[in-house]
Amino acid sequence: MNREFELSGWHVDPSACAISRDGGVVRLEPKAMDLLVFMASRQGVVLSRDELLAGVWAGTVVSDEALTNAIIKLRKAFNDDARHPRFIETVPKRGYRLVADVVQVAGIVEGVHDDEERAAPPPVGQGDAPDLEHARPRLAAAPPDRHFPVTIVVAVLAVVIAAAALFTTLSGVDEGQSGRERLLELPDKPSIAVLPFVNVGNNVEYSYFSDGITDDLITDLSRLSGLFVISRNSTFQYKGQAVDVRKVSAALGVRYVLEGSVRRSGDQVRVNSQLIDGLNGVQLWAERYDGELHNVFDLQDRITAKIISALSLRLTDSEQQQRATGETSDPRAYDEFLKGWEHRWRVTRDDYAIAERHFLKALERDPHYARARAALALIYWSAWKQRWHINSEYQFSGWRRAERELDATADTPSTLIYSLRSGMQLYRQRFDRAVNEARSAIELNPSDPTGFLALANVLSFVGEDAAAINEARKGLRLDPNFPAPYLQVEGRALFDRGDYRQAVQVLDRAIDANPADTDPMVVAIAAYGYLAQHDHATAMLQRLNAQSERDHLPALTLDALGKDRWPYRDPKKLDHLREGLRRVGVPAW
Repeated sequence: MNREFELSGWHVDPSACAISRDGGVVRLEPKAMDLLVFMASRQGVVLSRDELLAGVWAGTVVSDEALTNAIIKLRKAFNDDARHPRFIETVPKRGYRLVADVVQVAGIVEGVHDDEERAAPPPVGQGDAPDLEHARPRLAAAPPDRHFPVTIVVAVLAVVIAAAALFTTLSGVDEGQSGRERLLELPDKPSIAVLPFVNVGNNVEYSYFSDGITDDLITDLSRLSGLFVISRNSTFQYKGQAVDVRKVSAALGVRYVLEGSVRRSGDQVRVNSQLIDGLNGVQLWAERYDGELHNVFDLQDRITAKIISALSLRLTDSEQQQRATGETSDPRAYDEFLKGWEHRWRVTRDDYAIAERHFLKALERDPHYARARAALALIYWSAWKQRWHINSEYQFSGWRRAERELDATADTPSTLIYSLRSGMQLYRQRFDRAVNEARSAIELNPSDPTGFLALANVLSFVGEDAAAINEARKGLRLDPNFPAPYLQVEGRALFDRGDYRQAVQVLDRAIDANPADTDPMVVAIAAYGYLAQHDHATAMLQRLNAQSERDHLPALTLDALGKDRWPYRDPKKLDHLREGLRRVGVPAW
């Protein structure tokens, strides 16, 4: 039986799955307790996701979500704050660390001698390709059974490894093809992930350019209806990492991976690219393209054409066009656009101001550059949604400027433009138009999750909760490493139909993925109100108001929840949200 121990004033009883302090007892789910015990046995050590999955879910096929949920539950139980942790610390790009003091930890795990217990195991995969800590989901590697003597474990492992090697040799199947490593099933059509192209020479001056080339390739490929393409948000989490292509393929649920590099010197550009079969790591082709800045579009088109040929894709008549409308023929305008687009991804007030300047410069050179206008509309609309103008007389300027730029792009549709229009129509209470704009985005670009997110958002506000959840999950499948916005919509839809417990679980995952977004916190607080979990509601409210203070925004009040920000078709839905907040003491104004 696992021994009891003390954790920063809390008494932990693993056999009872309970923690207690000052007479109060909190029950934990078995896996959450297993995780706590495992981390306590390695107090102060940074443990990667692979190590935690291997140590707690040994021999079980699980995704990263199981670990994330268990971490969230432990933090709730200890009333811990992820931003100012007293128990569990998140170490970016590395994993988690138990920082609380542990007493009597020796021998926690049954069947392990004290000297063995104190010897932390080596990191999973040490000596192999770097593990992809943020790739989700994945298969937990199975460590030796902790209840067996070490000598038996070593012997069994030797037999297993030998058998696996023999099977691989006889079957001709590479380890990367094993279904045991793939949690996301492959789509029913060719699928691809484009990894961030490497900026050769690490010339910081041109980092925006290599990112922009990658962005454009993803956009071009995602327009092809016969191809499933993972979004930019998810693939860019591998930027700067040396990766195992087969692991990336398994984590993202795709068959093919495109990777490459860009070298730019002045106006001279060299692009190297290679297409790899992610099931076995075999390179299908590799090409080098040399040219000048003015013919960079031709270089991108040649790469796209090569992929189309290699995957035997059939194009529709509209897809036969080399590039989408709305582009520019001016290489300097394109260069300014890429500089602005780099700052757009950082989503801060200062970066958006820089992005605006670059987009305006692009339009000075080419007033018909619709893509630059769409980008301007995006940052203006985002500024309004972020309430960056709330304390000034220009609080609606973001909306009006976005509308002006969108009006100038009426003849050049794109997924971004349709999605922005959908959002603006939603906040104007023009629900049918909002739905139509979102569906147009999906039809134009079926591999861009932006359209699915826009449609899910509208459907949730019009009361079609099941359909909203379905569309959000479609978007998440295209963007598996960036779950926050899709989980937010799903959590709100679950709350709206009264499934408060499930809503809290989903919203907690959204908040954990994007701690700076306060909208899912609002819904989670209301859900806690209906569940009568006032302690959790109070902690979440404090966290929300602290974030609002950092953003120079007022604290949450019921009066602030108007239809201009929460555009429910049915006013009773907004009343339902407010009532949950009222129950936990959110002030009226």
